[in-house]
Amino acid sequence: MKIIELEQNSPEWLEFRYSKIGASDAPIIMGQSPFQTAHSLYWAKIEKISQLQNYAMKKGHELEPKARDAFNIAIRELYKNESIDVKPLVVQSDEHDFIIASLDGIDMPNKILVEIKCPGSKDHSCAIEGRIPEKYYPQLQHQLYVTGYEKMLYASYYEGRVVILPCSRNNLFIQQMLTEEIAFMECIRTKIPPALVERDFDIREDPKFTSMALRYVECKKDLAMLQEEEELLKRELISLSEEKNCVGGGIKVTHHVRRGSIEYTKIPELQSLDLERYRKEPSRYSSISVI
Repeated sequence: MKIIELEQNSPEWLEFRYSKIGASDAPIIMGQSPFQTAHSLYWAKIEKISQLQNYAMKKGHELEPKARDAFNIAIRELYKNESIDVKPLVVQSDEHDFIIASLDGIDMPNKILVEIKCPGSKDHSCAIEGRIPEKYYPQLQHQLYVTGYEKMLYASYYEGRVVILPCSRNNLFIQQMLTEEIAFMECIRTKIPPALVERDFDIREDPKFTSMALRYVECKKDLAMLQEEEELLKRELISLSEEKNCVGGGIKVTHHVRRGSIEYTKIPELQSLDLERYRKEPSRYSSISVI
């Protein structure tokens, strides 16, 4: 691996990343990121769009130095080695210069590499159970490829506690990942975006679509106001009916008694049955939501 003398999150580092594939890009390219797709990543690199930080990302970035200190203390105690001191570093692959990794922590003399996460309670609970969240696995394998290391550590830091898990190099996965990353870089080179997937959205700016969409939004607002008024009137009319069936003013108020639904999950005879075999074939439907 080659060491790149760039400070992480600096303007120079951000500019450098647009023409490279970093470790955090690997889950996206491999289709394992719940946040982004290869198609959206392509446009972010082509248009040089910086990733907007949500609250969780901002909090994680702020906590990282504290988490790294906690990791160093824990790993020194675990390995009985006071010389261990991991520090952030940007490195580049010897084989493919477009593949880089911004390491959260590495101690080259002691050959210790760590990916530090400051996640929410769900991902931290996963680490407590001894599992690395799947969405981070390609990121770790990407780092193992760039550094050439055979193993690394995953550190989950939450509310002052750090959980450390090992991760070994998976050469089969790395080969699959390299194939996808090389193909993605070819998309960047040729300016041909990756294929859209179901989670991608085609941006429409044509006048007919836009005008109809704007009218749809107005209708939704009007409908919401009418539904609110309808519900208020309904409650008032039911109250005025005094629990009696009545008719007047063009409406009819009828009171019904509905039978309770059956809680199938509480039927002992059904517990051992595989109900999925009785499920109908999936059907497609479309929905429109106001953003």
